[in-house]
Order: sequence, then structure tokens, then C-alpha cells
Amino acid sequence: MSKENIVKLIDSNSFIDNLEKRLILKNGKKEHEHLKSKYEKELELISAISMTRKSKNISQKEIGSKLGVTQQRISQIERNSKSMTLPILIDFIEALDLEVEIKDKNTHKKICRI
Repeated sequence: MSKENIVKLIDSNSFIDNLEKRLILKNGKKEHEHLKSKYEKELELISAISMTRKSKNISQKEIGSKLGVTQQRISQIERNSKSMTLPILIDFIEALDLEVEIKDKNTHKKICRI
């Protein structure tokens, strides 16, 4: 691929749209929307945790120490939700003095609080 083509891809506003269209063609619209929604929820959760850590003036090194992992591992988790396991997520939430409440979407009845 020529340098000119690479620049066109990076500068193009339609690059993401074209990529999304190819994914829809490959997986179908319903599956694509499901995966997109799931990914957006993961990013929202990681972003909320990261912003909370920052708002509490807790460094990645400090939170890593609480979790028994390195600062680099915390950075990786905050950049890429795929690298977070459920046990780490729970530890992360507890280390920030947060809680998760699970409710039924329809009735809003609380199922549990972690």
C-alpha cells in the first residue's frame, strides 16, 4: 500500500463507516449491532472506572498495588477492556470503594449488590 493510500485511509471520514459496512456484510446487521452494543458497554464501564480512579486522585501504581498487579497492567486494563477478567473487575471496583447493583431492566427490581 502506498503512502498516499495510507494517508487517504487515515484522513477519510468514511473509513469507519466503510469498515462498519464490511462487518455488517460479513456478520449480518443484527449480530453487528449486538457486538457494537456489547463493545460500547464494555468501554463505558472501563471509562467510568478509570475516570473514578482519576477523580479520587488514585494513581495507576496505587491501584495496581491494591490489586497485586503492576502499573503497566492497570494501564493495559484501562486501555483495553478485553484484558479485564471478572475477578479483576470486582477487585478494581472494591479498591475504588464502588459497588455494582444489578437490577431487572423491566421491573427495576434489585437482584443483587456487589
